[in-house]
Amino acid sequence: MLIVISAPELIPHEKEIVKMMLRSEPEVRFHWRKPGGALLEGHKLLDTLDSEELKRVVLHQDHELQQYFPEVGLHQKSGSHNGSETATERFGNGYSAFVSTSFHSAEEVLQCGDSYRYFFCSPVFPSISKQGYAPSNNWNTGLFPSELKQKAVALGGISIETLPEAHQKGFRHFALLGAVWQHGDPVENCIQAVTLCREQDLFA
Repeated sequence: MLIVISAPELIPHEKEIVKMMLRSEPEVRFHWRKPGGALLEGHKLLDTLDSEELKRVVLHQDHELQQYFPEVGLHQKSGSHNGSETATERFGNGYSAFVSTSFHSAEEVLQCGDSYRYFFCSPVFPSISKQGYAPSNNWNTGLFPSELKQKAVALGGISIETLPEAHQKGFRHFALLGAVWQHGDPVENCIQAVTLCREQDLFA
């Protein structure tokens, strides 16, 4: 699985770009993350996608949009983990459980990883999008039980160049942010990453 996380700011033609990514590569999932909030733009984006595409989208904020697009998943903010908490309990609106979260240590993974469909391990390498954000531990999924290893997604500094090294650390799922949005054509960058993963069997 390859996850593309949105740029933190709104960018021109973002709806069209995301739609092309999802339609070009069935292995791609998309995470809508706008730290400052972008409720209206998020609604406009989701409104352009069909039901199957919506199932591959996860919201990091503006969770209330799931009332209108029940197919989408929800991401739980790092640092607010509770193994028994669901989105229904937190929001009281009949939402489905959180599908993903972010962990910054192996200890967090072992304590809370079972509660999510998948989770980000971050940062694996020095971040492309956040200057000075570098790993404080050496991620190695070989330390995880097999069921948690299958859920682990490498995030932080993931690019065409570092994908094979992330695979060597035991990851089979990868998340891209800066490598997609900061250079050239985002759709082509996404396709190149998926192609590399297929050619080198990085998903296996």
